[in-house]
Amino acid sequence: MALSDEEINELITSFLSGEASPGEAIILENWKRARPENQELFEKISLIWQKIDGEIYAPLPASAAWEKIKTVRKLQKQRRQNLRLLIRIAAMVVIVITCTHFIMRYSVQPPKEQPQLCLYSIDALHKDTLPDKSVVEMDAGASLQYYETANRRRVVVKGRSWFQVKRISKQPFEVEAGSLTIKVLGTTFQVVNEKNDQHVSVTCGSVLVTSPRDSVVLKAGQSAMYLTTTGELRLYEKTELPVPAANPRQFHFVNSTLADICRQLADVYGTKIILADSTLQQLTMSADFRNESLDNIMNVVSATLSIQYHHSNDSIILNAKRTH
Repeated sequence: MALSDEEINELITSFLSGEASPGEAIILENWKRARPENQELFEKISLIWQKIDGEIYAPLPASAAWEKIKTVRKLQKQRRQNLRLLIRIAAMVVIVITCTHFIMRYSVQPPKEQPQLCLYSIDALHKDTLPDKSVVEMDAGASLQYYETANRRRVVVKGRSWFQVKRISKQPFEVEAGSLTIKVLGTTFQVVNEKNDQHVSVTCGSVLVTSPRDSVVLKAGQSAMYLTTTGELRLYEKTELPVPAANPRQFHFVNSTLADICRQLADVYGTKIILADSTLQQLTMSADFRNESLDNIMNVVSATLSIQYHHSNDSIILNAKRTH
């Protein structure tokens, strides 16, 4: 394919300025080999180019070769001007993109959601009513943040808390406790989010408990514990739930049966507790105990339920009070 003078000038300019692609270099080489005059013209242009780039000034030859050189130099100048313009445009584009990214990332962030209520329980059991009329009881050291939108109620808790949730069908109630999320409509349940213990226990109703890997529906009398070491969400019947070693002598009984109370006390204190009368098993009571001796707890239980107890060897035996 024959090349025009303008195309040859462009090829030579690209080659001498080091901008020619491998394909362009091959085309130029074929053009030089096609005719001896082409090779001679290329060598003359190359020599003059080197003298000009090295600032060696020689008398200008009044020949066709010099006309070619002037054309080449003109094209080179135009090319460099175009290159400078492109560099400026590219720099401006980079600046605009960077500024836009910065503005979008740091200046157009949506406002952070703010809690409508924050509760802290410093050194005693604290009971309060949330804006939606749900009731919460918080153990010492617990904290709570309450958020509410038109279609959702959300609570973030730390420590140990008990909830009695008001049923609002269009606003599901969610509790976030560490790795666990508890979703309910209306029920009574306990949530624990402590360093070595994350679990949920349901007194009445049902809840959906979700961990990063699993989910489980808990019904009244059931509990779920999240095992941080394995990521497992394990289901327990309420009386089977292990007592956390971090704070073993802390109890919160809500309408708990005497049989359930005795099982938990026996597990923690390592003392066998016997109900001598089977009719005592279904007696219920509500109470809170924190770091109390077993005898103090048994005194409160016996006085509340109008029963009596006594020690026998390594056991405690509970009886109904005899009437005279």
